[in-house]
Amino acid sequence: MAFDSRFLKSRLTALNCGDIAGRYAVALSGGADSVALLIALSEYVPGNQLLALHFDHAIHPDSADWSQYCQDLCARKKIKFYTARWQEQDVAIKQQEASAREARYRWFAETMDESDVLLTGHHADDQTETVLMSLFEGRSLRRVAGMSANRPLQLGSQQSIVRPLLDVRRAELQQFLQQRGVEWIEDPANANGKHSRSWIRTEVMPRISQRWPSVVSNIDRVSTQLMETLEIVDDVASKAVLTHARAARRTLFCRTDPLYLEPLISGSEGQFCAILRQWVYQGGIGSPGRKQLSEFFRQLREVGSEHHCRLSVNDAEVVFYDEHLFLIEERGFQLGEALPARLDQNTVCCGLRLTYAIDQKGFHRNMLQSQNIHWRKRRNDDRFTVSTSSGSTSLKKAMQQAKLAPWLRHSLPLLVQNEEVVWAHGLGVNARFQAHDGGDAEGVLPMFTID
Repeated sequence: MAFDSRFLKSRLTALNCGDIAGRYAVALSGGADSVALLIALSEYVPGNQLLALHFDHAIHPDSADWSQYCQDLCARKKIKFYTARWQEQDVAIKQQEASAREARYRWFAETMDESDVLLTGHHADDQTETVLMSLFEGRSLRRVAGMSANRPLQLGSQQSIVRPLLDVRRAELQQFLQQRGVEWIEDPANANGKHSRSWIRTEVMPRISQRWPSVVSNIDRVSTQLMETLEIVDDVASKAVLTHARAARRTLFCRTDPLYLEPLISGSEGQFCAILRQWVYQGGIGSPGRKQLSEFFRQLREVGSEHHCRLSVNDAEVVFYDEHLFLIEERGFQLGEALPARLDQNTVCCGLRLTYAIDQKGFHRNMLQSQNIHWRKRRNDDRFTVSTSSGSTSLKKAMQQAKLAPWLRHSLPLLVQNEEVVWAHGLGVNARFQAHDGGDAEGVLPMFTID
């Protein structure tokens, strides 16, 4: 079936995007693929349900002309058009394309409504090039599987990015536009062999196609099979995560429930890597590399429980502590030097919201009115009285005895009066300040929650 609006409509229906609550937002570059996608949509989608998004990378000298072309095309077709220009060109040349691409997708997410669906013009030839590049560069199986046809726009996002043209050839899209007398932009970089993708397109694919004329459809079939296999792996790994997760061990700054380590480490390295990768992904962090996971697996098997193994993943860390793996946000490790002299109800501090709850295990409620009470960072000489019968001990020792997670010992402020600790997270109230039942001595407890 040749590419046209009927084909596109059936393809979107197959991808569960045939009838959406929001709008179709086309990532419009000006190339034949995205232009063909936009024109085909405009032939059957109502104008109020369609918009075009163009992000100018501002790297190529003709990029302003490309933006103008996109704007003029949408004006002729009466399609709502939004554009933005990248403003961070001061990054290293090798990182410019990747940085601009990240900025583009952030802008897409900010510009779209929650119910909108982002459509891109990636086609079958793009998919083949992606698979081959991933193979040549030794990427992960997920990268080798190519681009998925439907996935969340960002981790944890309700917005979707859909690629309905992955089984359509580039030549079909160009023919569609030629039949309608629509021109498009040819990016000179597409013919520049110094770029890996362009080299595969201009040098490798013509020679492979001579030997195997069906190479694009063959790779597409293998890519689909690999994605289906990975879906099964993800499903099995997700069930394993549920089995080994321990919600009761979760602390502040944890991105998801901790995992009990022993059954994970007793299995194979492959199983461990699949489960941990899925667990980290569910925490909204991304996916660690196989080399990282393999080294982490080795460390966990070789060291004793007294060692605190760590695995850095983007803006978080996987930490081994007390027989469990914790996925911790980096923001939980640092507490700014400056703290407000007084944190009141619903104050946000260090990315946390403070509230007070009535609790007879708390401290005297009227203490909050004192001029000498305030919040500050922990100090080495701080002491704490767990019970009046045992006397005071160093705060450090009290936290260790209570098995307070290491990342919490320095990351949360202490409530102090006249420089004596009144309350500490994980320990509760200093026994010297414990409230008594009734009257003005009603107790209250601070509570920190992620804001």
